[in-house]
Amino acid sequence: MIKAITAYHQGQFTSIRKAAKAFRVPKSTLTSRLRGTTSQKNSNIQKRVLNSIEEEVLIQRILDLDARGFSP
Repeated sequence: MIKAITAYHQGQFTSIRKAAKAFRVPKSTLTSRLRGTTSQKNSNIQKRVLNSIEEEVLIQRILDLDARGFSP
């Protein structure tokens, strides 16, 4: 996605459709990003209770408990 945005801004493509096709990304998503819309993944960062590292540690702990036969 970032490569498609950069290429479009540098004028390598005359249309968003051509850039989207060349980089195999959805045209609608590329259009949204060019308009300044953030992705769903990045839009809720401020609302999260756990950061990415804490979330990964919690997931690993749950999987470890499950492997030992305990319910999380």
